Amino acid sequence: MTDQAYLAFVLFLAVQIPLSILVAIDARRLGLKDPLVWELGVLVPAAGIPVILYYLSERKHLPRNDDAKGSEKH
Repeated sequence: MTDQAYLAFVLFLAVQIPLSILVAIDARRLGLKDPLVWELGVLVPAAGIPVILYYLSERKHLPRNDDAKGSEKH
């Protein structure tokens, strides 16, 4: 049983780490505010799957760095 749990954990990390890297690259490319929050959200084991699903569904509507600059001008 311990070998199966260890294997499941390693496989889970093998999926989660590349996903977090892809999210970080994509969030920076899109110029999102706080891209590190999204990357770390994917890495947290219990929250990783819901965060990646939310990120993928809402990525075009998330606040951008330039949004903050635009709101400061008013």
